Amino acid sequence: MDQTPNILINPETAIPIGIKKRFNLKYLFIILGAVVLIEIIIGVWVFLQKNSSAGTAPGKLAENQVSTQPGDKSVNAKLSLSSVKNEFKVGEVIPVTISIDTDSQVVDGVDVVLNFDPAALEASSASITTGTIFPEYPVAKVEKGIVRITAITSLAGVGYSGSGIFATINFKAKQKGQAKVTVDFTKGSTTDTNIVGTEFPDDMLSEVKDLEVNIK
Repeated sequence: MDQTPNILINPETAIPIGIKKRFNLKYLFIILGAVVLIEIIIGVWVFLQKNSSAGTAPGKLAENQVSTQPGDKSVNAKLSLSSVKNEFKVGEVIPVTISIDTDSQVVDGVDVVLNFDPAALEASSASITTGTIFPEYPVAKVEKGIVRITAITSLAGVGYSGSGIFATINFKAKQKGQAKVTVDFTKGSTTDTNIVGTEFPDDMLSEVKDLEVNIK
């Protein structure tokens, strides 16, 4: 028996129909492949454009993009000690004023720790007069040559911004000689004297000034 396959001939084109079907499938796969490739190229291009406009690399700012992280601004809050004069007599009251300057930042809380020599100066918790720049002073005490004062904003209140008197301590001069009141301060630490802002949760205090007086 003759095993030769029957091939139908299209009378219009004179091309075998079986061969024509194989060619049609081949071109169809080529077209589909081209479409998929184009979609991949478009997807990659869109992805790159988005990353380019957003700044691409993590942590790197794109051109004209401004960082708003609190740590990007240098804040120079200050705290200083002062008195009405430099010389006092034994038995005289030495008023020491604690002043702060927040460098225009809004402050939520302040901790002050002062050291003094109990042999030269005398003070008690009753010697402290708190200021009015904060609504609450939960800590205001003196013990063993250390003064501790803490001020905070109320839960519903707004923090303090500006320069003002934080508190006043009335020491009593006990003996002749030089007497110092020093601020216990380590920059960046929140366990000693510090100023904490609304936008700066870390210590933003950068400068302190101690006080030295002469007792005659």
